[in-house]
Amino acid sequence: MFLRPIRTRIRHKITLAVILAITVAMGINETLHSWLQERSALQERERSLTVLTNSIAQGIEAIMLTGSTEAAVSFTNHFKDVPYIRDFRIVR
Repeated sequence: MFLRPIRTRIRHKITLAVILAITVAMGINETLHSWLQERSALQERERSLTVLTNSIAQGIEAIMLTGSTEAAVSFTNHFKDVPYIRDFRIVR
C-alpha cells in the first residue's frame, strides 16, 4: 500500500522534493558553518602567535640594548619548554 511507486500523486512528489531540498540546504549550511569556524580559529591562532613573537622580540631587544647578553640567553632559555616554539635563534 504505502510502498507503491509514487507516480500518480503529485503531492507526494512535491513533499519529497521539499524534504530533499531542505536536507541538502541543511547539509550545505552545516558544512559552510564548520569551514568558517575552522578558518576563524586558525586566524585567531595565527594572530596570537604573531603577538607572542612580537612580544618576545621586543623583550630580547630591550635586554640586548642594555648590553647584557647573559640576560638575553637566560631569557631565551625559558622558551625551550614552550610547545609551539621549535627553533629559536638570536642573530646580531
